[in-house]
Amino acid sequence: MTTIGEDMSSAEGQAIGWIVRLHAGDAAESDWRDLETWLAEHPSHLDAYERVESLWAELDTMAAGIAPRLADDSLPQAQILPFARPERTAAKAGAKRRAARAWAPWAGVAGLAGAAAVAALVLAPAVPTAYATGRGETRHVVLKDGTKVDLNAGSRITVSFDGHARRVQVDDAEASFDVAHDAARPFLIAVGDQQIRVVGTQFNVRRRDAGLTLTVSRGVVEVRPLAGGEAPPVRLTAGDQLARRDGDAASTVSHVAAAEAFAWREHRLICHACTLGTLAGDLNRAFVTPIDVEANARPLTFSGVLVLDNEDAVVGRLAAFLPIKADRTGTRIVLSSTR
Repeated sequence: MTTIGEDMSSAEGQAIGWIVRLHAGDAAESDWRDLETWLAEHPSHLDAYERVESLWAELDTMAAGIAPRLADDSLPQAQILPFARPERTAAKAGAKRRAARAWAPWAGVAGLAGAAAVAALVLAPAVPTAYATGRGETRHVVLKDGTKVDLNAGSRITVSFDGHARRVQVDDAEASFDVAHDAARPFLIAVGDQQIRVVGTQFNVRRRDAGLTLTVSRGVVEVRPLAGGEAPPVRLTAGDQLARRDGDAASTVSHVAAAEAFAWREHRLICHACTLGTLAGDLNRAFVTPIDVEANARPLTFSGVLVLDNEDAVVGRLAAFLPIKADRTGTRIVLSSTR
């Protein structure tokens, strides 16, 4: 295996090497396989990768402000310092050795119990479990492997675990995943005609109207056609967003502010030139009273942040920015253009 950053002894140093290689844009297929192998070798590798990746993302955000200062010749030359682990004291080392000796008599028993548990897991049939939310409802779920899932309103996913893989089927849904690391069992998500494969990472999946939007906040995500074939996988890292519709020949990948994709968890809806017709679909999932948009108002676009606190208040904010009026007819709200 080719090890990136071989001159650095720490996991953090190797993680820096991996991230620099991946973001350089010339990573080969073998590099991605080697990265997965390295991440699976020890839990500290994934921890180090996530720490360095968070720093990388922070520096990327600050780049616009840092660049002019670096160009200032009056500033002293910067020093580059390596990541350093805090030294372990002799007392801590001794305590660790004493704990190991105390645990030793039970290690065999624990090993047998662990082997039995693993065998039971491998042999047990996968029983699918469905998780769903209704209008105006969000839900936080912790799966049995420790993976954390947040479901947006009007969403449904199906989860099936066995000894070989952790599988999720995403139907009409929006969900964020913080996937627990398990090198032995990949986390596979079927969305439309695509499959998402992860090792341990955080990302948001939006599946609406035969379309997929995948935004990565942390880690590495691979997307490939569900039916297999010769198409190479698309690999995403922190800040990458993939968009496609079922049947498209290729996906569109861009670099975005990943936090925007997770804004729904704070009851905020961020729009960039969203048509009122599309926006109404999101509002109809977020609130109980249905919103209808007449044909003359559907093409109108809105850009901004909507706080989803109260339906009437949200409709009022839209009416303040767009040439529309809102009328209540029985149990529905109808939006129409005033032009």
